[in-house]
Amino acid sequence: DTLRAAWHADAVAMAGQLGEALKAWTAARTAATRLGSQDYRDSQEDCWRNMAALLNSDTVRHAGSEWLAQYPRYAKAAAHRISRLNGQYLKDQKALELLSPWTEKLDTVIGSYPGLVRLSEEAYQYRWMLEEFRVSLFAQQMKTRLPVSSKRLEQQWQRVQCWMEDHPR
Repeated sequence: DTLRAAWHADAVAMAGQLGEALKAWTAARTAATRLGSQDYRDSQEDCWRNMAALLNSDTVRHAGSEWLAQYPRYAKAAAHRISRLNGQYLKDQKALELLSPWTEKLDTVIGSYPGLVRLSEEAYQYRWMLEEFRVSLFAQQMKTRLPVSSKRLEQQWQRVQCWMEDHPR
């Protein structure tokens, strides 16, 4: 009974956080429609691809409450990013150029090592570091949950590679 009561409260809290995040992503989509479908296309596609990845059932299921609690902030960061595209597109492009190699590394490896993020704590940490890096690049005023930079991502990626060497497919 104690466990059931705690589980229910956690589930209600997570549902509220996901609801808040969905409202912010909806606001971002609405703002994007005002920009036009062809304007800032690459930035918008990156934003929607990231949103889809975060809302993927596997991601939601394995994120854990600590990261699900960050979804509203991630969604607000996306909305902030979209709202600034009209005046900050070049800055957004530079930030996207910094982010892309790090996300591509993980995407490429996941293609050949399905389930990596669930199996490896190092890959799990790297995955969420990418979300925090995204916040630091596109909505810096929202602060990151943990210190993140290209150097820290590189260090974490080395840990992921070591884990994969120790656990070949």
